[in-house]
Amino acid sequence: MVGTVGAQRALLTAVWPNGTRFMESMWADVSTVKVCNDMTIVTWYNGTSGLNWTIEAAKDFSRTIVLIKSANIQGTFTLSPISPPVYPNGLIYPDLQGDNKFAPYLWWVESVPVGVVEVNLTIRGTPFVLHNGIGGRERNWHSFPWAQISARWDMIRAQVGPYTLVSLTYESKIDGQTYFSAVIMEGQKVVFRTRTLAQQVSATENYGSFDLQYNGTVRLSSDPAAATPLPESRHTGYLMEMVAPGTGEHWKFKIDYTKCVYWFPAGKDGRVAGFAGAVKGGLVGGAQFVGRVSGNAMEKNL
Repeated sequence: MVGTVGAQRALLTAVWPNGTRFMESMWADVSTVKVCNDMTIVTWYNGTSGLNWTIEAAKDFSRTIVLIKSANIQGTFTLSPISPPVYPNGLIYPDLQGDNKFAPYLWWVESVPVGVVEVNLTIRGTPFVLHNGIGGRERNWHSFPWAQISARWDMIRAQVGPYTLVSLTYESKIDGQTYFSAVIMEGQKVVFRTRTLAQQVSATENYGSFDLQYNGTVRLSSDPAAATPLPESRHTGYLMEMVAPGTGEHWKFKIDYTKCVYWFPAGKDGRVAGFAGAVKGGLVGGAQFVGRVSGNAMEKNL
């Protein structure tokens, strides 16, 4: 966290079907890490606030369980992968050619690009239960605070028909370039991968585009209960296209927001959101599918 060395922060956000939202940041002052042959177990604790989280993560990423206990939240969160772990260049972990570097001073890896989520929580006395949800697990790290290196980004993970996909478009403050990564998977196989500069077209190498859309019905917005709501997002979703010149394959996916989970200021430069969405698409000229999306974004202030 900005200005806090070694910060141990847990952020939990939720939105119910009726639009009610919850967001809480929790800080641990004691952490323990236990490494076993097949699992890592982490405990975060704060004796003052009552925070007590236990995270059990299988070393092969096959299962992650979070047991949550705090003053306002009790319950469990479980993540089971349906896609393989990948690097930003789309190679499956582990691979000597896998590259964690994504943009200047930014490294990123997807240990669970897309997974099935089961949630059973009680939040301030109200149940929050999710069966067969969609989610993931990633790690990103950087040499300087996010606000110092990032101008904007759009990140999604999706399940649509036989495909799962993960993508990140990121504009760097360091060099002004926009970087793009997209990976399409079918089962445990990567069927398309690219890591390029955004809008870079090639006659020989895989490439793609990730364009903002403005004609949907749902925009990213503040909590309806907010005393001073922020302006809504200018965009309502995305149009993704991925092209493999070597095989002639061309994928197209249209994504529309269906729920905004959070929307708050990101310093003086922009606003940060989490969202759920609907996706439709597939191979151009082939079968088209519908599915689900989760993701997050930073929109620049005008």
